[in-house]
Amino acid sequence: MKSRLITAMLAIILALQMPVFAMAEEGKCDDWVMFNHDPSRSCLTTNQAAPPLLVGEAYKATAAIHSSIAMTDRYSVVGSDDMRIYCYDTHSFRIRWNYLTGNKVRCSPTIFGEVTICGSDDGYLYCLNLETGNEVWKFKTGDIIRSSPLVVNGKVYFASRDMKVYCLDALSGQKVWAFHTGAFVDASPTYNEYNKTILIGSYSKKLYCLNAENGRLTWEFETPSEVFAACSVKNEKIFFGTDGGQFYCLSDDGRQIWKIDVGAHVWATPALVEDKLIIPTGYDKMVRCLYQDTGEEVWNFRTENWNYSSPAVGGKYVFFGSDDQNLYCLYWKTGQLAWKGNLGYIIEASPVIYCEAVYVGTWGGTVQVFQPGPILEVEPQEIDFGIVTHGTTPFRDIIVRNARKDQFQTKLEGKMVTDEKHLSFSATEFFDISNGSEQKIRVTLDPGGLDYGNHQALLKISSNGGEFTMIIRWRIVSPAPPCLNVSPSELNFGFIKRGEEVSKTLTLSFDTDEEVSGIVMGEDRWIDVEPVSFTSINRKFLLKVTLNGSRIPAGNEAQGRIVIATKNDVCQQVSVMVKVETEPRIEISMVIGDNTAFVNGRPVDMDVAPYITSKGRTMVPIRFISETFGADVKWIADKKEIQINRFDNRVKLWVGRPEMDVNDLIKAIPSPPEIKDGRTMVPFRAIAEAFGADVQWIAETKTVRMVFNP
Repeated sequence: MKSRLITAMLAIILALQMPVFAMAEEGKCDDWVMFNHDPSRSCLTTNQAAPPLLVGEAYKATAAIHSSIAMTDRYSVVGSDDMRIYCYDTHSFRIRWNYLTGNKVRCSPTIFGEVTICGSDDGYLYCLNLETGNEVWKFKTGDIIRSSPLVVNGKVYFASRDMKVYCLDALSGQKVWAFHTGAFVDASPTYNEYNKTILIGSYSKKLYCLNAENGRLTWEFETPSEVFAACSVKNEKIFFGTDGGQFYCLSDDGRQIWKIDVGAHVWATPALVEDKLIIPTGYDKMVRCLYQDTGEEVWNFRTENWNYSSPAVGGKYVFFGSDDQNLYCLYWKTGQLAWKGNLGYIIEASPVIYCEAVYVGTWGGTVQVFQPGPILEVEPQEIDFGIVTHGTTPFRDIIVRNARKDQFQTKLEGKMVTDEKHLSFSATEFFDISNGSEQKIRVTLDPGGLDYGNHQALLKISSNGGEFTMIIRWRIVSPAPPCLNVSPSELNFGFIKRGEEVSKTLTLSFDTDEEVSGIVMGEDRWIDVEPVSFTSINRKFLLKVTLNGSRIPAGNEAQGRIVIATKNDVCQQVSVMVKVETEPRIEISMVIGDNTAFVNGRPVDMDVAPYITSKGRTMVPIRFISETFGADVKWIADKKEIQINRFDNRVKLWVGRPEMDVNDLIKAIPSPPEIKDGRTMVPFRAIAEAFGADVQWIAETKTVRMVFNP
């Protein structure tokens, strides 16, 4: 027993020589060792996870989980209402041990070196060996402990509902000091590195600032209502909310810098990222992003129920749980929903981002893991075999693609199912399709035994990257002689403007002197054919095919079909493909300084982030313009000239020259093109408006929005 105690003490001594919060070694994950990640409760990590996400079960208890998780490369520790503290292997998800306390464990544990420290509703603070789960020491308070421990400089700081804030020696568990607040304390303490103080709120309607070394009161700040949640600290500013809906920014000497009323109770810790903070609130079902300097709102997002889960920020995204049973993922700069996953249980615990995954506990007693998953993309969207005769076995190819292209390496796998026994596949399952890769699957139709007429089948493609249902069509006709010819065999209308009507002529030729009658069917509403019935005249007949540009579906191109059938199947049916190019509606939203723009709701990365010139003009990479608008861009090096051609619009600009040529008309522009970081940057508004788009500037969020209606 004595040797075991000595071993444990040595382990703690070694741990005390380590920094509480530091980046892991290069190439490894950033450890999330305590509630809200670090002593300043920033909720911010260098780890990144990105949607779409695959949901799985990582760890399991036998009752609800309210606590957040502490995670390192080896250990993951979490508490549960089943009165136990659980330790799992981080990567294999295998349980290492569990420790039974005397009541519920709703306190979030802290990992420090080779031990974990966690409180319980039984009033004890426990220090346990991470490898074995053996008790190193425990400290008795007078009431429930919901406050998550903070370990700094060999000291453990936490609070109890016995109205006290405690400081213990991390080696022995002996009390160093205690501070009496006069009311319950559930909040977790925060460490202000700048002046070496402990910050903590209380049911006493105050935020306290205590000297970390001796526990003496440095200052207190009175609020209209209770302070339940931890505050966060950055740049000598303190941010916290109250149960009454007040949200504050204080200086590190306790002076109010700003205050806003969010209108609902605040039980979450604000996340701090760059110059902004993100805070979920309760009964108004909101998550808000505010500027740290002013409290001015940047964006807000509404959930379907109350929010108690503190956010976690990594990379471009902020994650948080809600009482509506969803884990949400938003782009933290814009508040736009990137992804959400419903777990079927309330999520009160705060999520943790570790390596490339997100972990969160639920009221269902599980810790769910969300890992970046593949993206299913299928081409074509549907298959039409057209006219099929008995005795033939036509086939078509389907491309199954993993459309994910970022740094998160994934594998797409799935299966294909149909109830149509006349369809067969070269493969009914696909595996290990990596990012940007694809697999070809051949679909073969055997019409033997099928009746004449129109047929249709559904092909369901299920995968770990999504699901897709494809319609497969064909029409079986009795064999007829090829006595009908159509010229041309394909109608390509080229580019048509919206609202424009364009006509072409089809010539029907018959290899018989007998009179032949029939009908013409345009299978798409944007194709009109006149007349819709015919009777041959001297072996010929002319058809007028008209395209209505206002009815053509949005996209860069559209394809349709005309079917020509003779009465009583005198001749084989003939199909004519109709092709046309058109302009899609384009919506662009981008934030100054952010490399990611949103084009028709989908994120698009730019080589260089947009910025504003001294004359107030937004500059973007020329490559972004060409790819977004589908324009052809040429660079004439000796003239430093940029030529942008898009259908019938021609634009010329010159690096350093404050003018542009739009369809041979010279226009002045305040900010000429320039070279930055080896990329050619051009004025976005000038080019967008030259193409007929509307551009809007939203100063509050530094957002540029463009809408192009063809």
